[in-house]
Amino acid sequence: AILRGGKPGGVVGFRADMDATLSMMPDPVTEIASTTPGVRHICGHDVHAAVGIGVAEALAPLREDLPGTVKLFFQPAEKPA
Repeated sequence: AILRGGKPGGVVGFRADMDATLSMMPDPVTEIASTTPGVRHICGHDVHAAVGIGVAEALAPLREDLPGTVKLFFQPAEKPA
C-alpha cells in the first residue's frame, strides 16, 4: 500500500511479514509448512500484519499534513519452509 502525504518529503517503508505456520499440532498439512518433521517457524506474524494495518489507519487521517510517502509492504512467504 502507498500512502502519499500532502507535503513534500522523503519515503519511508514498513514491512510486515506474514508467513508463520502457527499450528502446534503435529505436522500441519499446508503447502507453506516446513518439510522437516517437528520444525516450525512460529512467531508473532499476525501481530506484524496487525501493526502494519494500524500504522496505515493511524497515518491515513493525517495524510494532508504528512510529509513524504509511506510504503507498507505485507510480505507473504518471507522464509522458505
